[in-house]
Amino acid sequence: MLSRCIIRLDCLLLLILISSKLLSAQESYDTDDLEYILSDWVEQNPEADAEALAQELYELLEQPVNLNDAGREQLESLPFLSPDQKEKLAYFLYRRKPLYSLSELLLCEGMDEVSLRRIRPFLYIGAADQTSEKVDFKKLLSCGKHEIRAYTAAGFQPRQGLLNAGDSASKAEGKAYLGLPFSGVCKYRYSYGRQLQYGLVMEHDLGERPVDFLSFHIAVHQLAKINTLILGDYRLKLGRGLLVSSGFSSGKTTSPSALASVPKMLSSHFSCSESAYFRGAAIDLSLSEHLQLLAFASGRKLDAVLEEGSFTSVRSDGLHRTSKELSYRNALRQYSTGAHIGINQSYFQAGANVLYYRFNAFCNPDLKPYSLFYFRGRDNLNFSLDYRFRAGTALFSGECAFDNKFHTAHFHQLQYQPHPLLNMVHSFRYYSPAYQAYFAAAFSENSRVCNETGWFTAMECRLFERLKMDAYLDVFIFPWLKYGVNAPSSGHDLGLELSSCIVNGLEWGLRYREKTKTANLPVEGEKGITPCADNTRRQLRLQLKACFGGLSLKTKAELNRFNVAGFETSTGALFSQECRYKTPDERLSLSLQYAMFDTEKYENRIYFYEYDLPGVFSIPAYSGTGSAYVLCCKLKPGRNFQCWARLRHRAYSDREEVGTMLDIVRGPCSTEFRLGFTYRFSAKSGLSGRNQP
Repeated sequence: MLSRCIIRLDCLLLLILISSKLLSAQESYDTDDLEYILSDWVEQNPEADAEALAQELYELLEQPVNLNDAGREQLESLPFLSPDQKEKLAYFLYRRKPLYSLSELLLCEGMDEVSLRRIRPFLYIGAADQTSEKVDFKKLLSCGKHEIRAYTAAGFQPRQGLLNAGDSASKAEGKAYLGLPFSGVCKYRYSYGRQLQYGLVMEHDLGERPVDFLSFHIAVHQLAKINTLILGDYRLKLGRGLLVSSGFSSGKTTSPSALASVPKMLSSHFSCSESAYFRGAAIDLSLSEHLQLLAFASGRKLDAVLEEGSFTSVRSDGLHRTSKELSYRNALRQYSTGAHIGINQSYFQAGANVLYYRFNAFCNPDLKPYSLFYFRGRDNLNFSLDYRFRAGTALFSGECAFDNKFHTAHFHQLQYQPHPLLNMVHSFRYYSPAYQAYFAAAFSENSRVCNETGWFTAMECRLFERLKMDAYLDVFIFPWLKYGVNAPSSGHDLGLELSSCIVNGLEWGLRYREKTKTANLPVEGEKGITPCADNTRRQLRLQLKACFGGLSLKTKAELNRFNVAGFETSTGALFSQECRYKTPDERLSLSLQYAMFDTEKYENRIYFYEYDLPGVFSIPAYSGTGSAYVLCCKLKPGRNFQCWARLRHRAYSDREEVGTMLDIVRGPCSTEFRLGFTYRFSAKSGLSGRNQP
């Protein structure tokens, strides 16, 4: 029944969109495209740090690249372009500068309308000396832009933890929230171009006391030989992430170049994430024209359960709502320091990295067969060598890492263009079962960078002018046991996507994904040994998107099937319709999102991106049977002031309560309201524009 409704609605929508588009010749270049692309990526990688990615991209939105004054490093930071496209863009700018319109980029070899539309929000055309003007410290501190952003959220139905708040016994037992019945975030940031930024973040989750999390940073860029200097909270990524990666790390996607960019090694931490960042000082120096040095030191308090001077694991959820959760807060101290020294040539980069970290308590995880090689002790030393060089259209990159016991981790990648219409990516990874690196976050199937060997192949192929095919295959082996898998195992991950731009602003995409992994069966075998079997999950998604004038529509239909070898098979389905409207003066924007879902088991859950406030990501896993809608409204009453409102409602037909444990809501429905605003102002009225310092 659901599938028939999906087919009829999609056909009707397609006819409406085609006819509407043919009657309208307007082009739409909108920053909403960024959110659409991000939503597709986070739905494929739901466990990734989407907020870190959003922070990097929104910072680039606020400080776009001036093409008439762009260096190679700035071009490398552009997302959504393949390495070959970036190389051709650099050569095009070298030959054609100055440019007078972004549309001139269509004359660049390898640049098409879709690619230009994706990167357009990050670019502008300005004078060649606009961002290179030298300023004094007085101007640096007094002539920049100020931004205040705040939002709060609360549920219409109280959660169980709030209902227990009046019971003293529940408070003592850790079964009641001790804080406020709503969440709140306040961010302040000052920036003068790319040269100076400082910011403050205050946040508390629902049920926490006010200002549960506080973050601060000062960042200076391009001052004499200082590339970047940060005091306070910051993020690091060295090499391919085998040593340290506290920022965004790209995962598997059907588009190899969708997020192909070289992230900053050092960036400020300006998000509400209470994990995966450093606190202290870091500096990036240019010792000479081609020699770079980065050094950092950090000291942080972490949440953990301490017993007799040891701990089993670190808590990363950042929740301090109950007396029990508060007892874990800041119980552990962690100190870390390290350095990177690199050689930077136009076609060759190489670096050596070292990292040392220490805890003030002994790390002693529970001894299980799968945790035999987990880190145990107080301190560890990691070092690595990374490289990146270009030969023609081929780009080689990788990293070799070691811990203090010389257990190894390797990642090597080749990106090349055998044909103007074909891009290929091949990568090999080997992470020893005994390799230990607390801050590592590299490309992997595992949640940890250890116990994995894999080969990844991906391609982008333009079959016709408006038809594109993306595909990848990842084959992986786990030589040792894992949590939930009582034997060495293996698997594969296959993705295929066809996409086409029918006419300007009207696009469709068809995506298929298949993943097979080994897991323990829900039965007990002989002699108490749980047998293992292959679990296979198959997904098929159809997506339609149209933009014409101030109206954009997006339709999704997804079916999945989960099979346990020798046991049962279950299915899941989702249909969603999204609609956005923006007035010509962009003072008012309305977004409506509706989804219906029907899944037999939790294994059939479907991750779905929900509209939210800028910089906030909601990617819930829909399971069971029900529906959801999200309504967002953005109002811009003045040049420097914006406000948002968001209403989300979910209704289930297969349960009488929503949530788990203290987050339980009595009844089949859950409703949440969120309100936020942004206010920007400048000390100098002439500096209020988006592309000015």
